[in-house]
Amino acid sequence: MRDNGWELLPACDKFNPHMNAKIHKILIHKYIDSEFTIWIDGSVEITKSIEKMTELFLKDHDIAVYNYRSWTREEKIETIEDQIAECCRLGKDDPKRIHEQYKNNSYPKRIPPICPIIFRRNNLQTARLNERWWAEICRYSVRDQLSFPYVFTDYYEIGGNIKEDFLIKGHE
Repeated sequence: MRDNGWELLPACDKFNPHMNAKIHKILIHKYIDSEFTIWIDGSVEITKSIEKMTELFLKDHDIAVYNYRSWTREEKIETIEDQIAECCRLGKDDPKRIHEQYKNNSYPKRIPPICPIIFRRNNLQTARLNERWWAEICRYSVRDQLSFPYVFTDYYEIGGNIKEDFLIKGHE
């Protein structure tokens, strides 16, 4: 089916609503056949040329995301431990699953990424990483910020403030 030039595809309905939405974000290579894919959460509105941003961010990398500091300057999320504490404090997922994931994985020492916007080159390596990311989310916490940095250890960290490139309507 087409609507204003867009091809409308059926959504996944195999899981609970949260996971049905998340599978499209994480396993995007199974749903879109294109050289590049860009995931943009519903809380985000594009305000600049997405083509130019894709060209810039994926020039020498297969994946690019913003770090947590680019999202908000108010919250002090500097480490994965800070992110874990915040997820537990806010009740974003079962603390037992969160702590089990952290205990069983090693994380890079950098500011955690935030994933409402993900630029990806659609290739075999990225597809494999997407599959690992999905496995992490199915096994441990559903929080992107906890599983993404473990799976994607080599990504381009977009500098600057995300709010200069996108209009953020609110994100949980």
